[in-house]
Amino acid sequence: MNHNLAYMLINTARAYRDQVAIFHGTDAFCTFFELALRSARCARGLRAQLGLNAGDRVALVMKNSPQYIELLYGIWHAGLCAVPINAKLHPCEIDHIVHDCHAQVCFVSGTEDAPDTKTIAIESTEYRTLFEAPGMPVADVDGDAIAWLFYTSGTTGKPKGAMLSHHNLAAMSRAYSSAVTPISPGDSLIHAAPMSHGSGLYIVPHVAKGASQVIPLSGGFDIAELESLIATHRRPSFFAAPTMLNRLVEHVRQTQADLANLKVIVCGGAPLYLEDEVAALDCLGPKIGQIYGQGESLNRPGNPGGRLA
Repeated sequence: MNHNLAYMLINTARAYRDQVAIFHGTDAFCTFFELALRSARCARGLRAQLGLNAGDRVALVMKNSPQYIELLYGIWHAGLCAVPINAKLHPCEIDHIVHDCHAQVCFVSGTEDAPDTKTIAIESTEYRTLFEAPGMPVADVDGDAIAWLFYTSGTTGKPKGAMLSHHNLAAMSRAYSSAVTPISPGDSLIHAAPMSHGSGLYIVPHVAKGASQVIPLSGGFDIAELESLIATHRRPSFFAAPTMLNRLVEHVRQTQADLANLKVIVCGGAPLYLEDEVAALDCLGPKIGQIYGQGESLNRPGNPGGRLA
């Protein structure tokens, strides 16, 4: 049986073909059908043009962008492993991760660089040519194949790559709807936090349920922009670190901004102190989903470890 995560996108594209999959700000970037098609073409380009083989690592040193999502699903469609890396890390930290995981290619946005590794900028002609060939069939992968190497500093020393399999991310996707909040078609997920972390992981359950991805034009966390996106998009959720939540609460108190359209804020990545949580609940209502995520943990019994040796 093929356990490739790419099937989640394909199934959604069949059910919600013309629904917008990705917004860039308030502008539609692509539908679910177009996203599935571009991911299949990207997969062909990765395998045929770049010569990548099943299981090869593909690093993403990128700011939040629509291309992030088509690359993720293109990587999985091709049977490869994504290695999202926070573009704000020091170049030495990025270099360590890229070489530690033996990435065959690194996609970058702007001026990010990955020394001694084949690098493709998403603004380049080389990137665009990846999408020119016909799409390939979904690569056959085992559920225990690694889909995402999640580099974490939750241990001593340099960051280690937690091995998240296709089974792991599928289980996480189901758990989100049951433990955080149900997702309905037409909901939206705003990526105000880096897509190399929790915000990016939540792409999977939202794509699976037909929810739109919203990429801020700023590529990150801008209070005024976030307020506007919450007001514009349907039933929006977003991932936030406690400092982001605290700044939003302060903004709402100062401006009396109306965030009634907000569905839920998933808060994690650091401790949320009791007084801050009470202040957020008082200001925003019962819309705070406090979570604890451990990149080193695995969901599959019989698959111990969880770290890239």
